[in-house]
Amino acid sequence: MRQDPKTMRTSPEGMAAIASSEGIVPAVYLDSVGVETFGIGVTHWAIGKKAMADLPRVVPSDVDAMVDHALDLFLKVLPKYEEPVRSAVRVPLHQHEFDALVHFTYNVGGPNFQKSKLLQNINAGRYESAGKSGFHGWLKPPELRGRRNRESDIFLKADYGTSPIPVYGTNGRMRLGGRIKVIPRAQILAMIRDTGGTQRAAPVVEQPRPAPRIPPEVIDLIEETDGHHSKTGMLNGLMQQLSGAGVSAAAVLAFVQDIDPIIAAALIAAGALVFVVAMYTKASRTKKALASEAARSAILRTLDG
Repeated sequence: MRQDPKTMRTSPEGMAAIASSEGIVPAVYLDSVGVETFGIGVTHWAIGKKAMADLPRVVPSDVDAMVDHALDLFLKVLPKYEEPVRSAVRVPLHQHEFDALVHFTYNVGGPNFQKSKLLQNINAGRYESAGKSGFHGWLKPPELRGRRNRESDIFLKADYGTSPIPVYGTNGRMRLGGRIKVIPRAQILAMIRDTGGTQRAAPVVEQPRPAPRIPPEVIDLIEETDGHHSKTGMLNGLMQQLSGAGVSAAAVLAFVQDIDPIIAAALIAAGALVFVVAMYTKASRTKKALASEAARSAILRTLDG
């Protein structure tokens, strides 16, 4: 029987499927786009730069102990990826359907799930259409097709697969190395249950709250990118907002998981806990204006200060 997704959590089978797709790397490495990542696909956006800095840069001698730590960290960050599914899906779901959507969101991020055709089809009650083609709307890079196929199988057939979980090493320079061992699916399921994956607290369904007010000066700041103002002026405006507010990197990172960190940082610095997704169209234009690595680095250095 389908149920309200707002009360749902990922099942141990769903967690094991994510671990199988992600693999486990018991040391910090740089992913394909240069983001620091650890364990089961956990990025520094999920846990903060300081927490990431405390993790090993090379695979330790006690691989099993670090795999246990990676699993524990994965279970702690997983709710950040469940929440976008719970908040955006407006129709009942089977457990395996919810698991498949979390699996997808763990890879593409909450904002991309929430603007996907997959979600549109689900909310329209077109479950079969969503399962057959919706997941494949995101194939960047094309090598993700196998993962999309697995998500479709989970959604349509409750087929979580049986493949083991690969554990990868690194080359000592924060790049992925070869596979050093595999963990059978039954073993990872037992580890999840032992770690508390079946005993997490049920999500609390909060009452709707009025949308917070977005300060006019922040909207003006974003809209400047469409006018005659230079990119340098835009960057200076953001820098002033950040330095004047004294926002810590940890506070920003905790709030903007899966949202563009630069845009959200500017909004928070202006004193508003805003509904960032509603600003996404404007924010994407700002993101283009700040596309240079130098601009991004300057802002991130300010956040870390």
